[in-house]
Amino acid sequence: MKKVTIVCLAAEKQTAIQTMQKLGTLHVTPVKQPQSTELDELRRRQALLNRAVSALSSRKPAASSKSKEALQAQKALEDTIEKLDALDKLKESRIQTRKDLALLAPWGSFDSKSIDNLRAAGIHVAFCAAPAASIPTLKLPADSIVKTISGDKK
Repeated sequence: MKKVTIVCLAAEKQTAIQTMQKLGTLHVTPVKQPQSTELDELRRRQALLNRAVSALSSRKPAASSKSKEALQAQKALEDTIEKLDALDKLKESRIQTRKDLALLAPWGSFDSKSIDNLRAAGIHVAFCAAPAASIPTLKLPADSIVKTISGDKK
């Protein structure tokens, strides 16, 4: 087995792991144990769910296994899990939205309808980021327009 050390930004960790898996990497060992508020939250939720399962499983079923109280408890647990899943999806959506906004931040405020109108008129608009030194070396069509919106002063 070959060992490889991969160094990447924390924000790109998941992409790096998925890429390595596609290359046939079978085992990933983090250098340090993952720590995050999300992981802490998941552990807290797991503990709560374990408590709920424990409490429900320690109860003796009534004469009828489909007693009203048992069905209500089961429904409450299912509703709770469903709501926790929905909350997770909302948190993921919020994270993705923040990432999307961060990508658009360098271009400032603009009306997306303007971009749609340009596209409808056959004008392709692309938001790109590149090192300033590489821009003169780009091989673009003769009718292309490159407009620098923002940049580092380096």
